Amino acid sequence: MHIAFLQLSLHIPDSHSLKDKRSVLKRLVHRLRSQYNVAVAEIGLHDTWQTAHLGVVTINNAGDDTDRLLQRVIQDVGRFEECELSDYEIEKL
Repeated sequence: MHIAFLQLSLHIPDSHSLKDKRSVLKRLVHRLRSQYNVAVAEIGLHDTWQTAHLGVVTINNAGDDTDRLLQRVIQDVGRFEECELSDYEIEKL
């Protein structure tokens, strides 16, 4: 069994309140959960308006599959128009 954890640092330039931020994150999290069947949660910077840290976790029998899946998640987040991907880090457990 292979477990992979992806940390995403996001910048949300058009957010002017926590409500704006939550709205963007809600759409992004729903998209990732439904499209890639991964667990997603906000893991940091809860009280800042324009930045967010998300955690994405996947479990699979094949290690290569987890890598490919997380690479697709990174590409998709990079194309998400409402936020900018600042940084990411993948950790395998």
